[in-house]
Amino acid sequence: MWRGIWSWISRRAADTSAPGHASGQRRADAQVFHPPSGLGGPEDPSSQTWFAMPARIPQSEADAFYSHWVGRRVVDTLPEAAGREWGRLDVGGDGDPATTEQVAAELTRLEAQIKFVQAQRYANLYGGAGIVVVTQGGGDPAAPIDWNTLRTIEELRVVDSWHLFPVLDHDTDPLRPERYRLLSTRGVVYLHRSRVLRFDGLPVPPDVMRVLDGWSDSVLRNILDPCRAYQLAIQSVAAAVRDYEILVHSVSHLSTLLRDPEAQSALQARARRNRQMLATFRTLFVDKEAEQLQFLTRDFKGVAEAVDLLRRNLLAASGLPPAVFEGQFPSGLGATGISERLQWADQVRAAQESQWRRPIEQLLRLLFRTGIPEPEYWHWEWNSVFQLTDEELVRLRNMQAQTDATYLREGVLLPEEVAQSRFGGSNYSFETVLDPELRAAAKDPASADPFAPESAIATDPFAPAEADLAAVSPSVGL
Repeated sequence: MWRGIWSWISRRAADTSAPGHASGQRRADAQVFHPPSGLGGPEDPSSQTWFAMPARIPQSEADAFYSHWVGRRVVDTLPEAAGREWGRLDVGGDGDPATTEQVAAELTRLEAQIKFVQAQRYANLYGGAGIVVVTQGGGDPAAPIDWNTLRTIEELRVVDSWHLFPVLDHDTDPLRPERYRLLSTRGVVYLHRSRVLRFDGLPVPPDVMRVLDGWSDSVLRNILDPCRAYQLAIQSVAAAVRDYEILVHSVSHLSTLLRDPEAQSALQARARRNRQMLATFRTLFVDKEAEQLQFLTRDFKGVAEAVDLLRRNLLAASGLPPAVFEGQFPSGLGATGISERLQWADQVRAAQESQWRRPIEQLLRLLFRTGIPEPEYWHWEWNSVFQLTDEELVRLRNMQAQTDATYLREGVLLPEEVAQSRFGGSNYSFETVLDPELRAAAKDPASADPFAPESAIATDPFAPAEADLAAVSPSVGL
């Protein structure tokens, strides 16, 4: 029996490998084949559907779509949020605070915060952008920066990816090209990568980046088709609402009248008079015997669900939280919107780390070569995008005060530690810092209290000596 089954399986395998079952006639991703119905074969409609290699969106088309509110919202929202609170240089507890102040002053002079937002906006719109670091000294622009001759950074100049192109060789990593080609009014200028702060848009594989002139893709790629479908639906609904009621003018023997050209002109004139009377008198006059008027209303059943489906598709393609894309955070009794704001803050922080960490650190290393002493430890810290309202801040401080009271009552914390942790800095802090010296003093008060009774005679310079007390004691009856 098993030999017969194995023979049947072998014949089936031979049949499927015959010319009529060539692999070119079947879908490579199909898991089910049914030749009679065409499922999985060339007659299957899905076999004629595929994703094409993306071509770069023309600059004119990107600029036109950017003028639409959806394009502007998708391109601008994340860079503006990432640059709103900016960041600061952290040099650690042993670092010199003056270094932090010098770096902050230089970044303000160079308008780094504004330039980063502008560069990321161009990167989202066109797929890439760069900030050209204009230096005083530093050698030839096509060569690496000469640290011995570098004196200062004069300017940060933002250039979009239609004027700045990576020079790609056969084995060049598109994300880290050795040189860039700048198209300026004076011609073509080659820049070394040490002089360019790179910003990218939508991540794509390296082979696709070569097709896109060495840059990433525009964030508009995901939103173009959903936006077209949604905008067409909205315009269609608006036109249907405008013509919600349709006037039907019934005329006797209409088919006969239409054969006469003069009658056709008369019907057109009558239709114009109907519109004029409706607009002027809000009424119509008809021949009771030969004419009849009727208003028909359109049925909008199911339109709202269809438009909402397109709207949700648009939201998903935008890559933004619905509350941020629509600008409507939850409101009403019990609706705080904190979860949505925290989600948005996490997304902004992730974008800062993935898109801005490399260029900001490259810029800081350049600043440390222009006279600002580089500390042993330094780290660029992004400020939190999440901001509490006054009511939320008061509520959190009240909860912290109750927690501190519990710790004080149980002896876990010292009052001085709580006071210093909460109010010792320039701003209120929820972080609690323990003080080992205060804790040691609390365990051995005599060793730390100069006013303890046991040490009063020994430490008080104005206390009389024992011999003086013995000399005066008889006279006072002691």
